[in-house]
Amino acid sequence: MRLAAIVAVLALTAAACNNSDGAQRAVVADPDAVNSTTTQAASAVETSVPAAQAALIDISDGIQDETRPDVVWYTATIDGIEVEYAVGQQADIAASDEERPVLLAFPAGPQTRAIAESLLDNYWIPAAVDKGWTVITPVAPGGRLFFQGSEELIPPLLDAVLADAPPEGGRVHVAGVSNGGISSFRALALYPERIASVLVLPGFARSEFDLLALDTVGADDFGVPVTLWVGANDGQGWIDGANSTADRLAASGAIVSVNVVPDEGHIIAGLTGGVEISEVLEAARQTS
Repeated sequence: MRLAAIVAVLALTAAACNNSDGAQRAVVADPDAVNSTTTQAASAVETSVPAAQAALIDISDGIQDETRPDVVWYTATIDGIEVEYAVGQQADIAASDEERPVLLAFPAGPQTRAIAESLLDNYWIPAAVDKGWTVITPVAPGGRLFFQGSEELIPPLLDAVLADAPPEGGRVHVAGVSNGGISSFRALALYPERIASVLVLPGFARSEFDLLALDTVGADDFGVPVTLWVGANDGQGWIDGANSTADRLAASGAIVSVNVVPDEGHIIAGLTGGVEISEVLEAARQTS
């Protein structure tokens, strides 16, 4: 699936979320305009951090991706829930048990495998895998997004995947596109001690719970650099959300950068090839 196809998928999703006056929202464009079903689905995690508990995990044998030599697909069964995910890394990195930079990359839209594969091709493989990083990109189990309840699976998934080779500095970098960007801020809100940096293109802190968590991001003893990209032609909800999130982060003293990209829409095609993404990720390694 090419980026143009992702744009089409997200446009179809957005069409289902139109205002009564015909104004279109992109996927989850405005935190005040999210439908009641989504709000209810997320309510369990918008009030408190879930209690830590041991999870029963089983990992399937990996299946080599036929078109991506550095990508292997797995299925993790976590307390009975099957989570498909890809691990992208060079062969010498895969064979090593030494620390390495790790990127947890959340897909856009419905967070399907097809969208995850496209973002691997266009963003994460050239920006991270080709630079010696390990990239983990999960697929939303049963369509339950990673800010609608599936975020509770993140800690046991990371623990299982990284059991034999820890992430650099004990923390992972997190990135996401669209709904993946929203998922990234949910992960930061719930598990800040596990996260080294956040990169969204686009994304924002969607709920009051997520926003309140941003107030601690700039603490002297817990610095998490955050970079937000959003297209200038994207829906106003995404632009406003990025700016308000950046303002909240800046007020906390966090290292934050927000970039409104001219002539770009919801999916930022100019970032294809990963050059600028790689620069941000490498800078975050030095900062975090």
